[in-house]
Amino acid sequence: MPSIAVLIADGFETVEALMVMDACRRAGLRTRLVSTTGTYQVISAQQVQVSADERLDAVDVSSFDCVVIPGGLPSVRRLHANEAVRVLLRDFMGSKTVAASGVAPIALGELGLLAGRLATVCPGYESVLPPGAYVDGAVVASDGLITARTVGDLVPYALAIIERLAGPSAAEKAAEGMGAEPTWRDAVLQPTARTPR
Repeated sequence: MPSIAVLIADGFETVEALMVMDACRRAGLRTRLVSTTGTYQVISAQQVQVSADERLDAVDVSSFDCVVIPGGLPSVRRLHANEAVRVLLRDFMGSKTVAASGVAPIALGELGLLAGRLATVCPGYESVLPPGAYVDGAVVASDGLITARTVGDLVPYALAIIERLAGPSAAEKAAEGMGAEPTWRDAVLQPTARTPR
C-alpha cells in the first residue's frame, strides 16, 4: 500500500494538510501527519492545535512513497530551515513523489529542486519561483512533482496525489466518496518538464 508523510511545522495551513490527509485515508493510503518540530503538538496558521502521528526525528520517512508539504509561509520557512527536511526533499525529488501546495513550492525553488521542473504556486508568488518553472494552473502534476495553487484547488490536488500513487481507479473511488465533480481531472495540468538553460 502506498504511503504518504505530510510534513508540518508551526504556522502550516490547516486545510492544506488535513484535506490531503482526509482524501488519502479515504482512498486507503497509509497517510501520516509528521511533525518536524520535535514535539507531537503543532499549531497551524489558524491557531488550530493538531497532534501529529509521528515526529520526523523518530520515524523512517525514507519508507514513505510521497512527501506532502502544506503551505503557510511561517511553516514553509521553518521547513526550509530544517536540515533534515532539506535532505529528505532532495532524496524524494529524485526518486519518489513530492507534493506542495500554496506557497510551499517556494521552498523547493530555494533549494534548487525546481530546475527543469514545472510547478504552480499561490498567486502573487509566481516571480519567486525559478525562471521557467511557473505554470499557470490550479494543479500541476509533472515528473513526480504535484503542486496546487490555493485552498480552492485542494480536491483535485489530493486526487492527483492518489492517482499518482495508487492509480486512476483509486482516485475515482475517492472522488466519488468525497462527492467531487467528475470533471476534477480538468483542473490537473500534466505538462512535460523543460530542460533548464
